[in-house]
Amino acid sequence: MSLDINKTKLPDPNSSETIRYYQYANFILDELTYIKSAFDLYIHIYNKRTKPEELGILNISPAFWGMTTNALLNSSIIKLCKLYDSDNKAITINKFINYVSSNKHKIFNKDDISEIEKLITNDSDLLKTKKTYILKLKELRDKNLAHNDIKLFQTESNIWKEIDLKIEDFHMLMNICGDVINNYASFSDKTQHMIQATNYLDVERTLNFIRRSKLIAYKDSLKA
Repeated sequence: MSLDINKTKLPDPNSSETIRYYQYANFILDELTYIKSAFDLYIHIYNKRTKPEELGILNISPAFWGMTTNALLNSSIIKLCKLYDSDNKAITINKFINYVSSNKHKIFNKDDISEIEKLITNDSDLLKTKKTYILKLKELRDKNLAHNDIKLFQTESNIWKEIDLKIEDFHMLMNICGDVINNYASFSDKTQHMIQATNYLDVERTLNFIRRSKLIAYKDSLKA
């Protein structure tokens, strides 16, 4: 769900600063919704490989599920990297915070400014404390996802293992972005927003169809 400028609690919804605030916030929310939904769907499908009965379903079309899980993982991590990019021209969570900081008096109600300033300080400080994780994320992108590090051929290294980012670390970086947007949404809209699609597990409909088809085929084989 996006922030709705038509339901804003801000003093001047038609100002260019307010409009841009909503554009930034909604863009980041949309990106986060894809990132978390795709990443968690990857985990959901990948974990099925540990269950023999589920692995048998996936192995009916192993190439498809292999390419699907790779695409979900790679696209979600690359998109997460974009939100933490250091490029000043990119739309990032840091750029959003800086934009709010520079335009807070033109965007928010006068009575809320002191609280907004506290949020800006807290959010900026939080990002600084997570710098190690952000740098690891960028290293993963540069050495494996966006580029092919020559080290992959010179040694038997495993970039993912070397960088040592755990599932909870990826979730932490996603949730920080979501929390930042929701911090300001609580003032601009009096709302809070999920960063995961409610139907991200509808892949189970497809898998259930395959299960039923496999069961029907098995029963037919017994009749033959």
